[in-house]
Amino acid sequence: MEDATQFVDNIATLVDLVDDPVQIRAETRGQDDDYLVALARGHNVDVIVSGDNDLPEWTAQDPPVLTPAQFERRV
Repeated sequence: MEDATQFVDNIATLVDLVDDPVQIRAETRGQDDDYLVALARGHNVDVIVSGDNDLPEWTAQDPPVLTPAQFERRV
């Protein structure tokens, strides 16, 4: 139990909780992806890291989409 509590405490110090996007435009092949894109744009992220198969193929990539492996090579 102590390990779980420590894990949750560590996560809480590393994340920023933000509000859901107010407007979500249909831009990708998936509704969940549209939500993620709207959230990322609303909070000015540099990149979206996703293991999703469709999102990396999205042609309008704004912000850019990286797979976890691509992101790891960038860091």
